[in-house]
Amino acid sequence: YLATNEEYDPATDSWQSRAPMPTARNSMAAGTFGGRMYVLGGYNGAVRLDKNEEFDPVSNSWATRAPLPVARSGAAVAVTGEKLFLIGGNDGALTSANKEYDPVLNTWTSRAPLPTARSNPGAAMIGGKVYVVGGDNGAATTLNEEYDPVGNSWVTRAPLPLAMGNTIAEAIGGKVLAVGAGGIALQPKTAEFDPTTNSWVLRQIAPTARETPA
Repeated sequence: YLATNEEYDPATDSWQSRAPMPTARNSMAAGTFGGRMYVLGGYNGAVRLDKNEEFDPVSNSWATRAPLPVARSGAAVAVTGEKLFLIGGNDGALTSANKEYDPVLNTWTSRAPLPTARSNPGAAMIGGKVYVVGGDNGAATTLNEEYDPVGNSWVTRAPLPLAMGNTIAEAIGGKVLAVGAGGIALQPKTAEFDPTTNSWVLRQIAPTARETPA
């Protein structure tokens, strides 16, 4: 279990070490807001964690913020407006918990739960909506569930074209790009979701097999 924190510069294609995390762990979630990164939950080899640690890349320093209401690992995080949403994961069992973190007030609020409890889904925000895709609920899933923070409600969208266990998702050009592994010989599969047409397109397979892409 590592506390390593390394920064990649795409312009120079180079890495440099930064201040290590205060708490070594894996299976944590991370999101950015206001130029700072929030590392949430995780597992240290003995217990699941309720840690919420904030990294300031300008000062290269960490600060401890309000802990998660319940310790968990394998959650997804999405950022909408000025809030972070920590969704799903495992708190000793698969959970559908959806907790909203306000970095300004340093407070947590319960929101409408994920319809399908699962760990290691991916999450991405487009047009004010959060898309939670893939994940593991005993097996890799094709789930795609959309959360509206304003209405505090969920709807089911078109399923992934193939099951993805350990999944990451990013919003790129108005589309959700999902990369998932853990279910098919650890070879990450890639699919792109268009929220406007509610449809998926398979993309190129990631060249390197791995269990938990990030």
